[in-house]
Amino acid sequence: MDAVQFGLREDLGYRRPPVTAAFEDLRRRGLPEVLFVHAFLPEGVTICDVSVFAAMVEEAYSGSRTLILDAPDGNGSQLCRGVGNNGNWEWAVVSPGRRSGWRMTLAAERDGQRQATIETSTWEHGRTITGATLATFPVGTRPADRSAAENDVQFGPLDLMGYRRPPVTVSFGDLSQRGEPRLLFVNANLPEGVLACDVSVFAAMIKEAYQSGALRFVRPDEHGNDQCVGLGGTGIWDWAVVRAGKPINGERYAAPRQGICRILFMPEKDGKRVCTVDLNGHPGHEPEDDSPVTFTIRTRPMSLVVLEREAAAGNDSADVAEGVELTLTWLAESIPAAAGLLRLLAILPPGPVPLQGLLLSGQGAVIPGPEARAVIGPLLGDPAAAGGAMNALHPMSFVLHAPGLRVEMHPLARVAVSAQLTPESSAHWQEAAVALVEAAAAANPQILLPYAQTVPGTTHYGPGPNGPGTRGWRRGPGGWRPPTPDR
Repeated sequence: MDAVQFGLREDLGYRRPPVTAAFEDLRRRGLPEVLFVHAFLPEGVTICDVSVFAAMVEEAYSGSRTLILDAPDGNGSQLCRGVGNNGNWEWAVVSPGRRSGWRMTLAAERDGQRQATIETSTWEHGRTITGATLATFPVGTRPADRSAAENDVQFGPLDLMGYRRPPVTVSFGDLSQRGEPRLLFVNANLPEGVLACDVSVFAAMIKEAYQSGALRFVRPDEHGNDQCVGLGGTGIWDWAVVRAGKPINGERYAAPRQGICRILFMPEKDGKRVCTVDLNGHPGHEPEDDSPVTFTIRTRPMSLVVLEREAAAGNDSADVAEGVELTLTWLAESIPAAAGLLRLLAILPPGPVPLQGLLLSGQGAVIPGPEARAVIGPLLGDPAAAGGAMNALHPMSFVLHAPGLRVEMHPLARVAVSAQLTPESSAHWQEAAVALVEAAAAANPQILLPYAQTVPGTTHYGPGPNGPGTRGWRRGPGGWRPPTPDR
């Protein structure tokens, strides 16, 4: 199962993975709710707040070529056109509810500082329209030969233009070390902040949305592929894809940014659908790897025998684990009682279990713990309810038949269910299992007492400090015999 912590479910059933930089974090730190995003870097994607951006501007101001300023106006203010060899337009400025065009102005020097003002900016009818002020900060005007003021930002090395950037938020180098494709998905149009993630997290989000029905499709194309155009209430075009670019004459180079125009879902095959992310290209920006972005999603529950066969054939272990998880989730949502029986079986020792005997003979059991009691309690002593829950475990091979009207839990199911149990939940189910086994053994000792002795914690009818025969039960030629009443 993908280890992605999704957010709350929206009205349209869509859940996003956590944002990389949240406006809420800025608010707690007393900073303006403004984020600066640079997705054209050869190292990856940089997302920073106004304090880091201000430190970068002040760092660049000390160089002779790194801050590109217009000539002063009548008030001594200068419009900044770029930082280093990057234009300001390569930085996106994001505030809650909008991704703005912007401009930065440095006021005239006063007391060794220049006040920087960042405002929204739009181009209308052949002229620039300036809007709201997004952020202001001072820029120290130290001479170029003075060392930079101490700050918490660890800048990178000087490039050919004498410019040093703050560290990237998500880097292509990290993806390479993890063996993942060097591409990133960026969404700067979210109300909670900016999200930058790799293909594994993006794929997990698409799988989540597909299984919850939150994807918006248009009619299939001529090949039967479904075209996805939106995620919940968000269009897929709100996402940009950033790849590592190719060096040009050995110089630093921009990372091409491409928009998503659609996601194609191929027809289902063997319980899976292959997804292809189609991108809008930009002439002159060629990525290192121009292969399509594809991933596979599970679309329906699968028999654990089939998944076991896939694992034996060398299929991706994470893909097989996802198939098991999807199947377990389907069972929990459709037949909760059967899912509860799997938890009970996962707690009991491996091997054949007389499950029918335990349920039908354990009517007098006092099941501790509200979870186990709510699931197991209604099945005890009720042949119809117990039979329905047990029969639901066979079609997907959650359990396998064993001699003597017993069942054995499938190993894939045992591993997956055991991994789901927290230590506290596991302890509660262990107590429930012991209570059920002891009550069933007391009601039907000839059949269930031998099994009770294999279950750890069954002290009433299993081996005790005096060996087999605790509380008077003794093994004889005909099997276990009940205790002789006291005279």
